Amino acid sequence: MEINAAFGKLIEGEETLDKIAETPVIYNPLMGEKSKPTVDVIIKKVTVLSE
Repeated sequence: MEINAAFGKLIEGEETLDKIAETPVIYNPLMGEKSKPTVDVIIKKVTVLSE
């Protein structure tokens, strides 16, 4: 399944995306919403494909 986003497209790795989405968050005063992860989320590898 492909997932489109404003910055690109996820071709594989939905499990990793789900783990990131499940990260607990707290109130972020800069954004005015609950969006600040309680732990750092670090993406160690990205592969850029061109069409």
